[in-house]
Amino acid sequence: MWDPGKSVALVRNPKNPKEFISPEVTLPREVVSFKFLRCSAGKVEWESLPSGENHCVYLSHHKLVHINVREGKHMAVLRADLNSAKKPEIPVQQWDSSTDLSEISKFTADIEPTGDEELIIASFELPLIVKKKNGRWVAEPSNKLLYPSLYGFTMSKYKNAKWVGYVNIPDSATKTDVGEIEKLLNSKNCIPVYLDKKLLAKFENYCEEVLYPFIHNLLSPNNNLEQVATDYWAIYKIVNDSFANAIIKLCSANPMIWLNDVYLLMCPFMIVRKNVNANIGLFLHSSFPSREIYKVFPYREEILTSMLCCNIIGFHVFPYARNFLLSCQCILGLTYQMQ
Repeated sequence: MWDPGKSVALVRNPKNPKEFISPEVTLPREVVSFKFLRCSAGKVEWESLPSGENHCVYLSHHKLVHINVREGKHMAVLRADLNSAKKPEIPVQQWDSSTDLSEISKFTADIEPTGDEELIIASFELPLIVKKKNGRWVAEPSNKLLYPSLYGFTMSKYKNAKWVGYVNIPDSATKTDVGEIEKLLNSKNCIPVYLDKKLLAKFENYCEEVLYPFIHNLLSPNNNLEQVATDYWAIYKIVNDSFANAIIKLCSANPMIWLNDVYLLMCPFMIVRKNVNANIGLFLHSSFPSREIYKVFPYREEILTSMLCCNIIGFHVFPYARNFLLSCQCILGLTYQMQ
């Protein structure tokens, strides 16, 4: 039974005003039949097809799909036969030719960010640097390729966004200077993390000489993981705990927390230990090693366990995600399922 109330509304394609496109929908792994429903001048009629025929698409695996259609003046609606899946609860709507198609955005309003959410982003370094000009401290974008652009985009979209990261303050800065710098950065929604310079040097050395080559599947004869881990692993955790403390202090409710890259791989565990309900995302701006390489890392279980404290983990490409899943299976004895 074809029910218009279970339809998915098409919206105008911004790249081609003469074309309508569906929002992304999840369909079951099978042959899915569908047809179009025309709504015009308050009248509703099903697409005219030969008796017993429907459009069909075969999905070899679960995935999000788009359906496109050129409909001229008419509003088209896609209804997928979801007998083997949970049917979406979509309210019945009536449109006529004068209806503003932006109304259809109500279908996805509950899953799209509004900009009012509380968001905390953390990277090892802030996207801004501070320097003194004409006797005043000023903040400027850093020379990093990614974070300044991401900072600008985030602050333009989210009213309640904060960015946590290390800021390099000159050794000559006084307590008054530090206070002015912190006030300046706070006005830019940036929260500085202060680190001892000797601690910082060892932390950066560990990340750049050990973690980064290792995470890119590189093992050097000079890279004595056991010895380096003994000397530097505790420092890596101390820095991650400093970031976790700075993030927790900003959490007034249950914000979205987004962590970046290999510098903060232990931070999810540190945060969850302080707030078990934390909503954490992590994105690796690098590869992830094969399980054969990963299993030689002395603290392999701790890193995986910490990453699994996240609600979502992002990788550049699927092979990196697969390496992560296989490492969890091989080292932690976990199982996983593709969806």
